[in-house]
Amino acid sequence: MGSDVVFNPFGGSVDYNELSSDARPSMDGQLFVEIFNPVVVQGTWVPGITGTRRFAQVITSTTGNINDEIYYLVYLPVGTYDLTIAHQKGANYGIISVYYDATLLGAIDTYNSSSVDYFLSKISGFAVASAGLKILTMKMGSKNASSGAYGGSISSISLQRLS
Repeated sequence: MGSDVVFNPFGGSVDYNELSSDARPSMDGQLFVEIFNPVVVQGTWVPGITGTRRFAQVITSTTGNINDEIYYLVYLPVGTYDLTIAHQKGANYGIISVYYDATLLGAIDTYNSSSVDYFLSKISGFAVASAGLKILTMKMGSKNASSGAYGGSISSISLQRLS
Protein backbone atom coordinates (compact mmCIF):
# COMPACT_ATOMS: atom_id res chain seq x y z
CA MET A 1 0.00 0.00 0.00
CA GLY A 2 1.08 3.57 -0.61
CA SER A 3 1.77 6.25 1.94
CA ASP A 4 -1.03 7.45 4.20
CA VAL A 5 -2.45 10.94 3.79
CA VAL A 6 -4.40 12.84 6.41
CA PHE A 7 -5.79 16.29 5.56
CA ASN A 8 -6.91 19.07 7.85
CA PRO A 9 -10.09 20.60 6.34
CA PHE A 10 -8.70 24.06 7.13
CA GLY A 11 -5.60 23.33 5.01
CA GLY A 12 -2.32 21.54 5.58
CA SER A 13 -1.71 18.11 7.01
CA VAL A 14 -2.75 16.89 10.44
CA ASP A 15 -0.22 15.28 12.74
CA TYR A 16 -1.72 11.84 13.36
CA ASN A 17 -0.44 11.93 16.96
CA GLU A 18 -2.42 15.14 17.58
CA LEU A 19 -5.74 13.34 17.10
CA SER A 20 -7.47 12.17 20.26
CA SER A 21 -7.44 8.39 20.67
CA ASP A 22 -11.16 8.09 19.81
CA ALA A 23 -10.63 10.06 16.59
CA ARG A 24 -7.60 8.06 15.43
CA PRO A 25 -8.36 5.84 12.47
CA SER A 26 -6.31 2.86 11.50
CA MET A 27 -3.64 4.50 9.33
CA ASP A 28 -3.13 1.44 7.12
CA GLY A 29 -4.40 2.63 3.75
CA GLN A 30 -6.51 5.47 5.20
CA LEU A 31 -7.29 8.59 3.14
CA PHE A 32 -9.22 11.60 4.37
CA VAL A 33 -10.90 13.86 1.81
CA GLU A 34 -10.42 17.60 2.37
CA ILE A 35 -14.09 18.51 2.79
CA PHE A 36 -13.84 22.31 2.49
CA ASN A 37 -12.91 22.35 -1.21
CA PRO A 38 -15.80 20.68 -3.04
CA VAL A 39 -16.98 21.52 -6.50
CA VAL A 40 -20.53 22.77 -5.97
CA VAL A 41 -22.91 21.49 -8.64
CA GLN A 42 -26.13 22.77 -7.04
CA GLY A 43 -27.17 24.55 -3.85
CA THR A 44 -25.27 26.60 -1.30
CA TRP A 45 -22.66 24.65 0.69
CA VAL A 46 -21.04 26.58 3.53
CA PRO A 47 -17.95 25.60 5.59
CA GLY A 48 -18.14 26.07 9.33
CA ILE A 49 -17.58 24.67 12.80
CA THR A 50 -20.08 22.76 14.90
CA GLY A 51 -20.03 21.60 18.47
CA THR A 52 -17.05 21.74 20.79
CA ARG A 53 -15.02 18.80 19.49
CA ARG A 54 -11.54 19.26 18.12
CA PHE A 55 -11.61 19.08 14.31
CA ALA A 56 -15.38 19.85 14.37
CA GLN A 57 -15.35 21.34 10.87
CA VAL A 58 -18.35 20.79 8.60
CA ILE A 59 -19.54 21.55 5.09
CA THR A 60 -23.30 22.18 5.17
CA SER A 61 -26.01 22.42 2.51
CA THR A 62 -27.80 25.53 3.72
CA THR A 63 -30.39 25.64 0.93
CA GLY A 64 -31.85 22.27 1.95
CA ASN A 65 -33.24 21.58 -1.53
CA ILE A 66 -33.61 18.33 -3.39
CA ASN A 67 -30.61 17.62 -5.68
CA ASP A 68 -28.17 19.91 -3.83
CA GLU A 69 -24.88 18.36 -4.89
CA ILE A 70 -21.11 18.59 -4.38
CA TYR A 71 -18.22 16.48 -5.55
CA TYR A 72 -14.56 15.94 -4.78
CA LEU A 73 -11.72 14.81 -7.03
CA VAL A 74 -9.73 12.08 -5.27
CA TYR A 75 -6.78 10.06 -6.56
CA LEU A 76 -7.30 6.38 -5.74
CA PRO A 77 -5.00 3.43 -6.46
CA VAL A 78 -6.47 0.09 -7.53
CA GLY A 79 -8.08 -1.73 -4.61
CA THR A 80 -11.18 -2.37 -2.56
CA TYR A 81 -12.34 0.40 -0.21
CA ASP A 82 -14.70 1.21 2.63
CA LEU A 83 -16.02 4.77 2.70
CA THR A 84 -16.96 6.36 6.04
CA ILE A 85 -18.76 9.68 6.35
CA ALA A 86 -18.97 11.55 9.65
CA HIS A 87 -22.04 13.75 9.56
CA GLN A 88 -24.71 15.46 11.58
CA LYS A 89 -28.31 14.27 11.83
CA GLY A 90 -31.25 16.61 12.17
CA ALA A 91 -34.96 17.22 11.60
CA ASN A 92 -34.40 19.03 8.30
CA TYR A 93 -31.75 16.73 6.83
CA GLY A 94 -32.11 14.52 3.79
CA ILE A 95 -30.64 11.34 2.36
CA ILE A 96 -27.15 11.66 0.87
CA SER A 97 -26.67 9.56 -2.25
CA VAL A 98 -22.96 8.75 -2.58
CA TYR A 99 -21.45 8.13 -6.02
CA TYR A 100 -18.00 6.99 -7.15
CA ASP A 101 -17.64 8.32 -10.70
CA ALA A 102 -21.17 7.62 -12.04
CA THR A 103 -21.85 4.53 -9.89
CA LEU A 104 -24.18 4.81 -6.90
CA LEU A 105 -22.37 3.33 -3.88
CA GLY A 106 -25.17 3.78 -1.40
CA ALA A 107 -27.38 6.22 0.48
CA ILE A 108 -27.08 7.67 3.97
CA ASP A 109 -30.18 8.89 5.81
CA THR A 110 -29.18 11.93 7.87
CA TYR A 111 -32.64 12.54 9.36
CA ASN A 112 -33.22 12.38 13.11
CA SER A 113 -36.02 14.10 15.04
CA SER A 114 -33.45 15.77 17.29
CA SER A 115 -29.97 16.99 16.39
CA VAL A 116 -27.07 14.53 16.57
CA ASP A 117 -23.73 16.32 16.31
CA TYR A 118 -21.49 13.47 15.16
CA PHE A 119 -22.62 10.24 13.51
CA LEU A 120 -20.62 7.72 11.43
CA SER A 121 -22.07 5.96 8.38
CA LYS A 122 -20.15 3.41 6.31
CA ILE A 123 -20.45 2.13 2.75
CA SER A 124 -18.43 -1.07 2.49
CA GLY A 125 -16.46 -2.88 -0.17
CA PHE A 126 -16.45 -0.92 -3.41
CA ALA A 127 -13.78 -1.70 -5.99
CA VAL A 128 -11.49 0.67 -7.87
CA ALA A 129 -10.42 -1.20 -11.02
CA SER A 130 -7.98 1.39 -12.40
CA ALA A 131 -5.84 3.92 -10.57
CA GLY A 132 -6.47 7.57 -11.22
CA LEU A 133 -8.41 10.68 -10.39
CA LYS A 134 -11.96 9.73 -9.37
CA ILE A 135 -15.11 11.77 -8.74
CA LEU A 136 -16.72 11.30 -5.31
CA THR A 137 -20.21 12.86 -5.35
CA MET A 138 -22.59 13.67 -2.49
CA LYS A 139 -26.14 14.44 -3.67
CA MET A 140 -29.20 15.23 -1.56
CA GLY A 141 -31.44 13.11 -3.80
CA SER A 142 -34.27 12.29 -1.41
CA LYS A 143 -35.38 12.60 2.20
CA ASN A 144 -36.96 10.65 5.01
CA ALA A 145 -40.75 11.13 5.03
CA SER A 146 -40.46 12.78 8.48
CA SER A 147 -37.77 15.28 7.42
CA GLY A 148 -38.70 18.90 6.81
CA ALA A 149 -36.07 19.47 4.07
CA TYR A 150 -33.12 18.02 2.14
CA GLY A 151 -30.28 19.62 4.13
CA GLY A 152 -27.06 17.90 5.10
CA SER A 153 -23.86 18.51 7.03
CA ILE A 154 -20.66 16.51 6.53
CA SER A 155 -17.77 16.53 9.04
CA SER A 156 -15.38 14.16 7.28
CA ILE A 157 -15.05 11.66 4.48
CA SER A 158 -12.52 8.87 4.76
CA LEU A 159 -11.59 6.02 2.45
CA GLN A 160 -10.02 2.88 3.91
CA ARG A 161 -8.13 0.75 1.40
CA LEU A 162 -8.77 -2.90 2.27
CA SER A 163 -6.74 -4.56 -0.50
